[in-house]
Amino acid sequence: MAKNRHIPYGYKIANGKTVVEGQEAETIRKIYSQYAEGLSYKKIAELLTESGIRYMPDKPEWNKNMVARILKNQNYLGTAKYPAILEKGLQKAAKQMAKPYTHTESPDIKMLKPLLFCGVCGEQIKRRLKISGEERWYCPSDVKHISVTLTDEAILEETEILQGYLAENESTIRIRKNTDNQIDIGIIRMQNEIDHALSRTEVNTAELQKTIMELASRKYAFIQDANEGEELKEKIAQLSNSPLDCELIRETITQIQLEHINFTAVILNNGQKIPLQDAEKGEIHLE
Repeated sequence: MAKNRHIPYGYKIANGKTVVEGQEAETIRKIYSQYAEGLSYKKIAELLTESGIRYMPDKPEWNKNMVARILKNQNYLGTAKYPAILEKGLQKAAKQMAKPYTHTESPDIKMLKPLLFCGVCGEQIKRRLKISGEERWYCPSDVKHISVTLTDEAILEETEILQGYLAENESTIRIRKNTDNQIDIGIIRMQNEIDHALSRTEVNTAELQKTIMELASRKYAFIQDANEGEELKEKIAQLSNSPLDCELIRETITQIQLEHINFTAVILNNGQKIPLQDAEKGEIHLE
């Protein structure tokens, strides 16, 4: 049966006095730093468990309640009974992160937020807004992937630049359709199979009907893809009609990837990826 702690984490009794336990104190500072950077209780607990740090000798796994208990312990600032472990600045930073958040967002940010993904790990980027009005964008996988200086204003400015870039290069962006040689050859081969089957004296009616239905399905998909490609190209051309049209951006792009504070790539609605590293050089490299 697991034992309960009779003294807060971070302290020990030595010569009848409560003193700081060095290794545990370092863990406490790490917890406060990670929480101040935006990591959740759960994520911090996972990282502590993975690192092999223990809350108690017989408890190898951390949970969010243990992390919360440490973050709410006021003794770490120092009291008559407990020596200080935390600097006030670190404790204040963590406390600020714990303040309630609102969900106030401009219509443009609300529209763009589902498109924003971390270019390092692929996680969808999250946004918090403090009561003070200061927003915080971060990657839930690793807060170092996105800069703490990233703001709504910066995202809107970068999106406007991206919109102009796509519109200006619309003629050189190849809108991918299912019209490549493999698709064409596949349809042609199926049509030839049907023609040969019809020319035979004995016809396997069931097999022939199956092939005809499959050919019709592929032709329909071919037409649909061609139409969607043209629609996408038209929407990209329309992006030059206004300073910023987030609604049209949503209809054109499924994902915007960014690292630190820079947009690095976009994925169009047809699955086409356009890296943006060479945008300033006027070069477009498609994947």
